[in-house]
Amino acid sequence: MIDFTPLAELADLPDRSPVSVRATLRHMQLKQTIAGDLWASPVIEESGTAVTCLVFSETFATTPSEVWREGAVLEVMGTIAVRVDMDLRLIPSAIRRSPEDQT
Repeated sequence: MIDFTPLAELADLPDRSPVSVRATLRHMQLKQTIAGDLWASPVIEESGTAVTCLVFSETFATTPSEVWREGAVLEVMGTIAVRVDMDLRLIPSAIRRSPEDQT
């Protein structure tokens, strides 16, 4: 069983902390690298807290396309990136639809 960290608690963790979260996909922005590889910048939300993820091309390419549906409940495993000059970001290494997703 995975122990999920609430999104509201991510800000209390140090940079590069490994985390697993369960949250709803609220917005999805697809981007392309100069080399032509796709990556994504989805926003996930849980209990009123929203976090932007940076899904780099390697992870994006191995994530099933049905995951990227707004309103889907996702399980995201990765690390957090804390920078002074920007908001906290989540860098996923794996993303999947949650078994709890009823949509």
